[in-house]
Amino acid sequence: MRAVLASACMLAFLAAVAATWLIGASHLFVLIAGLGRAFPEPFFEWWAYARQPGLDRWTRLYLAASGVVAGVPAIAVVVAGIWLVARRYRAERAPLYGETGWAGASDMRRGGISTDRLPF
Repeated sequence: MRAVLASACMLAFLAAVAATWLIGASHLFVLIAGLGRAFPEPFFEWWAYARQPGLDRWTRLYLAASGVVAGVPAIAVVVAGIWLVARRYRAERAPLYGETGWAGASDMRRGGISTDRLPF
């Protein structure tokens, strides 16, 4: 159940990042192309223009530039999210030196080492 919940949270996180990227790319596209009066609240214009066939080279350049500029922070957020999740769920390792102690008789029995036998 925990894995399903973690997967659902990660999927929701990626969907939120994608939606934020689309809105950011749309705002940048409208700003760069000078379409601010035609689209006062650009939320999905990047996607609407990107799907149109037969775009001129300037519109394609505006779409590419706004997509890349909006994509850099989106990729940084995804990488940071993956790093934080991996860091949180990484298995703890015991320190090699420092706070470790000698194994007692019960620890050795638990590890499969018999203390009642002679080495030879």
